[in-house]
Amino acid sequence: MAAREEIEKRGASWPDDLTSEAMQRASFGWHLFPNLIILPCIDGSLCYRTRPDPENPDECLWDNWCFGRFAPGEEPKPSRTIVDDWREFLPLNRFLKDDLLSLPEVQRGMHSRGFRGLRTNPVQKVCVSNLYRVLHEYLEDESSTPLSATNKERLT
Repeated sequence: MAAREEIEKRGASWPDDLTSEAMQRASFGWHLFPNLIILPCIDGSLCYRTRPDPENPDECLWDNWCFGRFAPGEEPKPSRTIVDDWREFLPLNRFLKDDLLSLPEVQRGMHSRGFRGLRTNPVQKVCVSNLYRVLHEYLEDESSTPLSATNKERLT
């Protein structure tokens, strides 16, 4: 695997059991109840957490952590960047550019008279759909099937 060779060439370690097959089985996006997303990558991971803004229901607080593999002694010091406007984040993370640029239009659409609720792509975003299904079940929303006692114990 070229990625492993490149990382080891830089002096960083690679777990022996981290094979292409293991990474494929692990998938590329883990949504953890209630609001954490982990995106495992070949050379580390990206983690996101969203929280409601207590002052504005149209906004959220968003935490982003980036982890990577480094050679011993080459690890960068942890740093923290705080931005007040999502546009300030664009040059810091090109990976999210398309998602961030769509935010104003999505928010505007959610306030239109025709908005009846969110729907996700049933193929590409099945993990997001499943997260919302579990949230509704966990909260015992009247529009969803209540969780069985076994599932409630597993989630709490």
